[in-house]
Amino acid sequence: MLANKIIAQHPVYTHLTEKDGLPDIEFYDIIEDNEGVIWLAADKGLFSYDGKKFKNFSHPQKRGLSVFGLKLDAKGRVWCNNISGQIFYLDNGKLLLFYDFQDKVNGQLAVFTFVDNNVVVSTETGVYEVDSKGLFEYKTLDENIRLLSSLPKKDSLLSFDEDKILVRAKNKKLKVKYDLKKYGEFNFNIWDVTTINNIDLIFAYNTKNLSATPKLYYGVDKKLKEVLLPKELVLNNGVIKFYSLDDKLWFCTKKGVFIYQFLDNKLHYEKTYFKGVPISRFLKDRNNNYWFTTLTDGVFIIPNLYIEKYSIEKDKENLMAISALGTDALMMGSIKGDLMILDKNTNEISHLIKKINNKLYAIVEGKNNMYLSFANGSLIYNKDSKQLTRDNFLYNAKDVTFLDENNLLYATHSTASAVNIRSRKKTELRATRTKVVYYSSKKEKYIGYTDGTEMYNQKNEAIQLKFNEQPVFANNITETTNNVVWVSTLKDGIIGFKRGEVVKHFSEKKRVII
Repeated sequence: MLANKIIAQHPVYTHLTEKDGLPDIEFYDIIEDNEGVIWLAADKGLFSYDGKKFKNFSHPQKRGLSVFGLKLDAKGRVWCNNISGQIFYLDNGKLLLFYDFQDKVNGQLAVFTFVDNNVVVSTETGVYEVDSKGLFEYKTLDENIRLLSSLPKKDSLLSFDEDKILVRAKNKKLKVKYDLKKYGEFNFNIWDVTTINNIDLIFAYNTKNLSATPKLYYGVDKKLKEVLLPKELVLNNGVIKFYSLDDKLWFCTKKGVFIYQFLDNKLHYEKTYFKGVPISRFLKDRNNNYWFTTLTDGVFIIPNLYIEKYSIEKDKENLMAISALGTDALMMGSIKGDLMILDKNTNEISHLIKKINNKLYAIVEGKNNMYLSFANGSLIYNKDSKQLTRDNFLYNAKDVTFLDENNLLYATHSTASAVNIRSRKKTELRATRTKVVYYSSKKEKYIGYTDGTEMYNQKNEAIQLKFNEQPVFANNITETTNNVVWVSTLKDGIIGFKRGEVVKHFSEKKRVII
């Protein structure tokens, strides 16, 4: 066998650009509302996305297009602001102007949050609090103090001045949470705070001096202790935003998203997504989709972090069959008969010596062997010796499954049959062109023929599966843990069966499971 390293390229993703109707390519923030609608703060304005189309929201008094700082209030309303000091919110499908801080922001983007139903805004001239109706404003902190974040569950605020991080609980005075005097030499103007496993993590950097090295700290006993930062988070001061999610730290940077575990007060690298792309924000939505906004390249969506794409040599990448090989490997075969084994732990792929120059149809795993069916022959791969031997008892099988340790059920162009792998004795169930076979946990054989699908009981008595009194034409068959056998069809969507009777149905037109 010849072996070479391959790299798990990336989880499979969708890339939304202007070609897909995306209204912009430069995005600053993203949020999901209580109805599952995605909201995007972009260079060209505020947009909603309901899964089908984008909609722009604006206001006649709005200065400029760009918006930032997306947030949801206690009523589920979406809020945003702009560089010129205007704060807006959505109500009944309209963007409304809440308050204008133009004379207080000095051309710098303000930070705002919600505390005790009021809006608290951090500006260049101080921190102000405005009542929920936008009628009463008062200055709560002076210009040396900046708002860091709010802690909604505790209804409190985090803020900092030149030498300390402060916390203000509801209706109480400011208290020092962390003393920053010893860090004054670094001249940080941003202290970004998140929490993981009840530990405060604070990322400090200087947006006005890119030569200032950023630092990461964790809080313990009202003191900050430094965490050693890897070089990818230090170079060019590239961190844009960081989050705690799924017990991991996610750093959105100018060079992609870097993910770490925080264990024993150290960062342990796990993965990088979208390497080289400036990621501004990310969001995990209610359906566990991961959204990544960028500053130059639109929006990326990962529907499942655990579905990864591997790169295989071009002349071998047209795979026809794949099967588990134990718990840590996969066996794969191409349309040209190339056979490969992927070690999922080492990302190493081994190429087996080609023995049949023809299309591989199916691979099935047995206790000691792998069984491979080609158009003009079949092979047996011994798991222990790692040797291939030719044995044509299973040639031309389009689909194969085990009935028990010694018997296989398989489909060919002309028949559906069972075969004993020791004696090679065959039992023909029906002499008809067959597409797919499946053996259920209830010991029922499901066979998809070209004229319909049948279920066989343990006595090999057949029942024709029907949907709306018509034959079911199967593309594939599988089973869920509730013992429902699912049949994917050409025209009728996905149909669930129990003991030959329809119990569930799902189709694109009828998005309902019955």
